[in-house]
Amino acid sequence: MEHVVADIVSKSFSVKADDPYGASHDLLHWCQQFGRVEENRNRVLSSGPRVMSEVDFTLRKALDRFSSVVFKVKMDGHVSMKRLEVIVNASYRAEIPSAQGVLTSVFEEYYRSRIFPALQGTAQKVAEDLVEAMEKRLVPVQLKAL
Repeated sequence: MEHVVADIVSKSFSVKADDPYGASHDLLHWCQQFGRVEENRNRVLSSGPRVMSEVDFTLRKALDRFSSVVFKVKMDGHVSMKRLEVIVNASYRAEIPSAQGVLTSVFEEYYRSRIFPALQGTAQKVAEDLVEAMEKRLVPVQLKAL
C-alpha cells in the first residue's frame, strides 16, 4: 500500500474560557460528527496555584475510500488564567492499494495522477472550513467568559 501525505492547513489561536478543560472536551465531542476521533492525550496538571490541561486528538474525515483529511488538534488550557490555546494541523492523506495485477496497477496510476490532485483542492477547502468552524465553536465560550 502506498501512502501519500500533503500538509494543507496549520493554524493556532487562543480564546478566553471560564473552563478551558471543559471547552477542550466540548470541541473534541463536537468534532465526532465529522469523522473518526481518536483521543491521544487527556490530562490535568497542577503545581500549586497553577493548573493546566492538555487535550490532544486526531480527527480523520474520509473523502473517499482511499483519501482522507487528518486533523491533529492540540489544546493547552491554562485554568488559572482562563485561557485555551489551540493548534490545528491538517493534512491530506491517501492510501493507495499496491499493484497486484494489470487492472490494479492501472487504477493505482490513474488515482495517483488524476484523482489525488483533483481531491487535494477539495481537501484544502474541507480543512479550511472545519478549522474555521472549530474556532467559531470556541467563540461562545469566549463570549461567556467576558
